[in-house]
Amino acid sequence: MSHYTHRVLFLCALWALSLQWGCGDPATSAFPDATPDVATDTATDVATDSPTDSAHDAPSDTTDTQVELTCPYDPGFERQVMVALDRADASGVSADDLMIGALHALELERARFEPELKDLLSARSGAPLDAITWDPTHDSAQLRATPGVNVPLLLSNANAQGPHAARATLAVLGTHQSARYVVFGGSPYRNSKNDQMDELLVNLTTWLTGANQSPASVVLSQLDESFYFKDESLTRAWFDAHMPGKVTTHEPDACDGQMLGTCAQDADLLIVSQKYDPDAQDPAQIVASVQRAMEAGISVLYLQHDGGLNPLGQGLLDLLQVGYVKDNYWDKLQLNQADATQDVGKLPDALSDIGQTLRRVRDRDVTFETASIREKPGDSLDYVTQIKAGQDQAKALLDGLNRQNARLFETCGQELPKLLALTGDALRRDVTYPLPVETSPTHDVLRAHLADHLVYIARAHAPAQPDRGNFDPKDLSTVEGITKELELVSREPFRSAGVYVLPGRTTTVTRLDDADVEAKVFVNSLRDGATKQWGTYRRPNYLRSQPMRIRPGESITFSTPHGGPMFVEFDDNDQTVRLKVERVGEHPVWRSSADDERFAEGVDQGTYNWVELLTQDFELHVRADRLAGSFDDPRWDTPQKLARGIERYTFASVYQLAGFSGRGIPQLPEVHGWAEQAGLEVAQMNQTKHANMDQAACGAGCSGNPYDASWSFKPIAHGDLHEMGHGVERGIFRLEHGSQRYGVHGVTNWWAFYAADLHHADTGAEVPDWKINAEHLFDALQSAWRAGERAGQFSDAMDTFLEDRIASNGAIHDSYAFYIQLMAAARHAGVVDNGYHLVPRLHILERAWRAAKDDPQAWEQARASIGMETVTQEQAAQLSPNDFIAMASSFAMGLDYTDLFDMWGVRMSAHARAQIAAHGLPTTQRVFFRIEGNEHKTGALSTSIQAVTRLPIDGATMWSP
Repeated sequence: MSHYTHRVLFLCALWALSLQWGCGDPATSAFPDATPDVATDTATDVATDSPTDSAHDAPSDTTDTQVELTCPYDPGFERQVMVALDRADASGVSADDLMIGALHALELERARFEPELKDLLSARSGAPLDAITWDPTHDSAQLRATPGVNVPLLLSNANAQGPHAARATLAVLGTHQSARYVVFGGSPYRNSKNDQMDELLVNLTTWLTGANQSPASVVLSQLDESFYFKDESLTRAWFDAHMPGKVTTHEPDACDGQMLGTCAQDADLLIVSQKYDPDAQDPAQIVASVQRAMEAGISVLYLQHDGGLNPLGQGLLDLLQVGYVKDNYWDKLQLNQADATQDVGKLPDALSDIGQTLRRVRDRDVTFETASIREKPGDSLDYVTQIKAGQDQAKALLDGLNRQNARLFETCGQELPKLLALTGDALRRDVTYPLPVETSPTHDVLRAHLADHLVYIARAHAPAQPDRGNFDPKDLSTVEGITKELELVSREPFRSAGVYVLPGRTTTVTRLDDADVEAKVFVNSLRDGATKQWGTYRRPNYLRSQPMRIRPGESITFSTPHGGPMFVEFDDNDQTVRLKVERVGEHPVWRSSADDERFAEGVDQGTYNWVELLTQDFELHVRADRLAGSFDDPRWDTPQKLARGIERYTFASVYQLAGFSGRGIPQLPEVHGWAEQAGLEVAQMNQTKHANMDQAACGAGCSGNPYDASWSFKPIAHGDLHEMGHGVERGIFRLEHGSQRYGVHGVTNWWAFYAADLHHADTGAEVPDWKINAEHLFDALQSAWRAGERAGQFSDAMDTFLEDRIASNGAIHDSYAFYIQLMAAARHAGVVDNGYHLVPRLHILERAWRAAKDDPQAWEQARASIGMETVTQEQAAQLSPNDFIAMASSFAMGLDYTDLFDMWGVRMSAHARAQIAAHGLPTTQRVFFRIEGNEHKTGALSTSIQAVTRLPIDGATMWSP
């Protein structure tokens, strides 16, 4: 432990005794909520908040030398910075002064644990451990130390291919009250290492156990013993080989699960991993046992099991305040003859980057202009090294603490993240929007960007940002917060809570249920890219907060400078979760006809800038200025009508056509019945879909869940269904001609076409956008015939013609025109009642093919059910789009499409031809179904097929009679 750490703990103890306040225990915190708790009724809509954003909004005299400080601070901090830290309040302190304080906190970090690290990184001979080798393999994780709490112990210097510039943390060292701990991103007992690494492990064991007795009692818990992870036996073997007679252990598996609490009582060291049996063990119980052990002074050595993170691993890392960065699977970072002593007394690169950014922003010292790099800021090395790297690291630090719901301002210490949070508060005071990067001063843009990166909500009060731009231009300071009890049926990935978190207010959420489902609370569903931070920059960025886990019976308190709708993230479906929310607002939310009056009144009042329309499977989150455009069509001019349109066209039709089943998706005999007869599984769609009608992260609309758009939502609008289509399309459907392949949008729009066709069948009304012109394709086919290409021959002319069109303009309309011919042929042959049902059958086959193609045994079992009996597993794994669609569409429709593919110049392999021929299916004719304009959306592929003209490909027939 460093001299500084000893001094802080000693002073802290003196302060705690004199003031009867804790200095590290949240339960005895000296920092009460900024907004005092008020006795509340559990009934719905009980007002509990005064109509002010916070008492902290009033400026305070932070230079008052008479102010008694709760915590001890290093004398290097300015007095006003100490007061700001102590009050958790940046009022009256400039952002520049707070940045100076943060830079001083960084200097203090340099010496943290320096004596311990020097001792641990010295061999018993006294020589430095300057050539450590440890390969944690790809089955490991990269970590992040928490400033003020712990420090990196081992940093990578190589990857599996050799020396590497990346410096990722693979081990962390720290203390928690009287307990010491070390966290490894993998198991050093299992994976390859050298003698120096073994010496380090001996040193660590001695440090962790305190070397106060011999043999030391070491408890092993939750260690795997599988084929790839023989952690239990190899850990024991290492102690036998390197510390014989110096440690004792227990029988294997004797201290797992609920037995850990008993085992740990007399231990000197607890070695624990994240491997657990979810059916028999409770992660929370294991974490609690580890916590009690540490409170009793027992040290912990954590070994990450595999590269991912499960609930037990998350709980243990949160307890140890170590951040999980990512799986090491792709990077494969390691130590290869690494001199870890060179890092002692130096700031980790991440913290050094933060310091660089703070200095540059404070001093207005950058060597670029934001206006000149706005097109591609990531290409500017000066911007990346001087600003971006540090602000990204600062955001990552605060994001991790937010996710952990770390109560920074309720304990002493951790001045760096506290000062970063307070710096963000101070910077936000001065930001005004819009702030167009093209014309705004560089220092204004950079300070606003930095403010966006420094958001910390896991505290009682985060001051409201005065100007929230077009995200929320409303004044909510007079809105009275209320208390409500909510009941939500869980649905992945998340659902709206239907309440509004007021900016700058203290919000408390209590979980009242005991359902076996993980729930996490967050604010706003907007995506980061939607802000256009390097464009017009009309509002804060990173509006979606980090999710904070809330366990049954637990309460969490937080505050956000931005406010916004509240959401709850789930890891399972169909569980009933009940929450009590305090000091929140009620924006207009519609769930059913029971909300008609309240919704209409809320919209008319215009208090909030956000409204929501929530159906059981699709949630619409709308900025107020986008709402009128959704209701301006008489088909959708009430919430009920809009909801019915969503359920039938925006949700059900999309997932029907993508070959899914599930809640809200009616069964189609031609799809689900066909799959059942073929012995094929129909995948379940078990997520709630979300849409943000706001401003898009890319272009005018951007796919995802949620997808976002810069327009007003309509249930059958091409744009909305286009974005939905991106969520279900498959790249293997994009056909190839010569060296060219249809672009990503070449298979995206079936869902817009199908919904429009259903709507036409329901109402007789047309959806006029996205007409298809096919005459040029018919003319090209006739030209190929005149060039001598006949039935049974592959059309090189069409292959070249379409290759050139793709190369010149993308020609995605041609892709749809070809598929429409496949659909029309099947519909005309009476195979299906709706030609569009080719698409869901293809999706079902594609899922079965993808699930089996890379596994010989799985392929052997699956290939007959997907019509590829003669295709070997090696061939299946390498199928081209043309081969897959040719075989799958022929099998799906019971038609031999080979000659139709040849006529269109869609080249396929010999084994694909042989497979189709092996089915002995009826062949399709060389004709062209004259479907053009909007006819593909007005019944031409279903009820009106007999009215469609069939034009022979004979070199003579004209498009127009």
